[in-house]
Amino acid sequence: QDGASNGLTAPNGPSQQRVIRQALASAGLSAADVDVVEAHGTGTSLGDPIEAQALLATYGQGRDVPLLLGSVKSNIGHTQAAAGVAGIIKMVLAMRYGTVPATLHV
Repeated sequence: QDGASNGLTAPNGPSQQRVIRQALASAGLSAADVDVVEAHGTGTSLGDPIEAQALLATYGQGRDVPLLLGSVKSNIGHTQAAAGVAGIIKMVLAMRYGTVPATLHV
């Protein structure tokens, strides 16, 4: 939440793009350096398309291989903080085993 969005219920695509680009710049990475994104994925008709569009705009251009996209919330539900922790666990295990598990609806 960068303050430009309309509260917590109405995400703002350009704001999400700016936050992603700033995070990449702060980490010294380019979009091509990222192989997988664990998305927020609320399962709403408002938020998910905005998030997907922001990810496409920031990571989807000029890639040699597709960006893998997942959201553990599609598997376990929108459990607030637990989904965030589950997403971290999922990515750590994905790096350990060299594979990203399937995500529903993607």
